[in-house]
Amino acid sequence: MGFILRNKKYRLKKADYTEEIKSYTNPGRGWYHIYTFVVGETTEDELLYLPFEQNEYIALVLLNISKYSGTDIDEKGLLAVERILSVFVNAGKEMIIRILYDNEGKGMEKEPSLFSVIVNHMEQLGAVIKKYKNHVLTTQGLFIGSWGEMHSSKFLSKKQLKELSDTWKTASQARMAFRKPVQCRQVQKQGEYEIGIFDDAMFASKNHLGTFGEQSKSNIGWEQPWCMEEETAYIQETTRKVLCGGEAVAGEREFSPEETLQVLRDMNISYLNSVYDERILNKWKEQQWQGGSLYDYIGNHMGYRFVVRNVLLSGRRGVLNLTVENTGFACMCDEADIRLVIETGEEKQNIPVFYDIRTLKPEETAEIQIEFLEVSGKEKRQEKIQGKELLKKGSRLYLEIIRCRDKKSIRFANRSAGKQMLLGELE
Repeated sequence: MGFILRNKKYRLKKADYTEEIKSYTNPGRGWYHIYTFVVGETTEDELLYLPFEQNEYIALVLLNISKYSGTDIDEKGLLAVERILSVFVNAGKEMIIRILYDNEGKGMEKEPSLFSVIVNHMEQLGAVIKKYKNHVLTTQGLFIGSWGEMHSSKFLSKKQLKELSDTWKTASQARMAFRKPVQCRQVQKQGEYEIGIFDDAMFASKNHLGTFGEQSKSNIGWEQPWCMEEETAYIQETTRKVLCGGEAVAGEREFSPEETLQVLRDMNISYLNSVYDERILNKWKEQQWQGGSLYDYIGNHMGYRFVVRNVLLSGRRGVLNLTVENTGFACMCDEADIRLVIETGEEKQNIPVFYDIRTLKPEETAEIQIEFLEVSGKEKRQEKIQGKELLKKGSRLYLEIIRCRDKKSIRFANRSAGKQMLLGELE
């Protein structure tokens, strides 16, 4: 789709396309805090005075349902979960939700004795989560294991993981993330990439405390843990559609800034815990990178980060060529509308741009072309009758991205960007 150029030649006086270094916040990416609730015991006062972080879009909500490990969740418990979720929605937070029976490292002891109880809990709670799915960034785990991390559990067979995964997907209709890539492959066919990863042991050891294996996939097959190089290649395939995040943990050795950033890029990290592990987070705050701390640089580059590099307006018929780069660690996984906005005085016209921003990978550049249509004959007369002229001297051009599921604006990381990115003014 194009728009009207009335047989005139225009020059675009460009805005400032400099990439901004300062703090960069956008939906679906960045640092998060953890908020833990014991369902059935959390009070209203606790909910009213939660210490929300103003500069964080994301919150990890841990829902401990150990009180119900031997029974159904009663109406009071379900209402309590709904009340907790509503508080985060009202605070403008996107939620990562992890439902668990244990947060003490006693998964085998705390989780239900019967597999059927977990399935029933998923169906009950899934109906609640479904109501809030537009505010849920992803869910983590399948309720089982120590800290809900899908280890130290009685229910880790391929058959059990598949049943739990299918049950939760149907009940909640929310995104899912598993602790290890191999667990994703055990419930998905080759070529299916619907489940993300939450790696809560990044940097802790060579294999991230068992997140990865040691052998090549050619030796052990699809449903076994692969070496880190092959697992990160798998993660890069999955995170074109789903999110990868987790926690950084100090471990066997220190990483240089270059090594740290390479790991985060390789794993397409979109979100990280901003509190744990302080040993490695404080190190990042001490290390310098590109005029600031490594910690700030990481915070500004998690997930997607779109930068307009250049805009060219050329030809009598008119073609607007946009060059947009993703300088973040990951893709944007949400569907979004892109619009060119033309402001002429008090008039505003929105022109759809047909490009799927989810396809713009980290460290890659997209060339997006928008054609201006020259009007003549009957079309020109009709345009005159309507009294519309989209482009005039002084018209200002903006680019905007709106996330479809909640209509939130996606900001560009340019100096002249607000909710809309100013491209320039016509002369």
